[in-house]
Amino acid sequence: MALEQPAGRGQYGTGWVTKPGAGLALSVVFYPGFLPAREAFRLNVALSLGVWDALRGLVEPAVAQNAWQIKWPNDLYAGSRKAAGLLFENGISNNHLTYSILGIGLNINQSDFSADLPNPVSLWQLDGRQRELEEVAWQLCEALEPRYEQLRQGAWTALKRQYLQALWGYGEKRRFQRGTGSGIEVFEGIIAGVEDTGELAIDCGGVLKRFRFKEVVQFADQP
Repeated sequence: MALEQPAGRGQYGTGWVTKPGAGLALSVVFYPGFLPAREAFRLNVALSLGVWDALRGLVEPAVAQNAWQIKWPNDLYAGSRKAAGLLFENGISNNHLTYSILGIGLNINQSDFSADLPNPVSLWQLDGRQRELEEVAWQLCEALEPRYEQLRQGAWTALKRQYLQALWGYGEKRRFQRGTGSGIEVFEGIIAGVEDTGELAIDCGGVLKRFRFKEVVQFADQP
């Protein structure tokens, strides 16, 4: 756990800065040797639900603009604003996971953010409560453990069902962007689910298309 993180790394090389006493930067190590490497996304699902559980205990859903949701692939949203980001790094041997490091960046006591960030929010901005970082860290760990155990016991169907129930934009028409530079395309579609491999399934006018991480960007606003 870091009390300050001036040059943190987020998903796919993005940054994550934590000022002293304002946000939580936490890494938790797991050893999921029971999980084949091809099922690595199942760990993502279970641990994302653990963070989702913790946030629902920290801030009432009504205060968090009606809902805490998991935004594919690795963010936690309060309404249309991002409160936390997750980073997964896995070790693989003999086609199984040997370890997995879950990095959690959670906005807690911030009163303002850089103008470069499009839609951040802190727990303090949601309910006006200052929190001790270590206390929040323990609450996160306590919420992660039962979800990890649920996965270890093979309850994948229940985890997947709960993940879809918590998935930001699930079953709703949303705007997306794919491509880069002159090849950028903005389109509308309905989030139909997430494949067990981690691909996002989008219904585009009756045609189901699947996208891997970073192949598509979801806009925070509805069309």
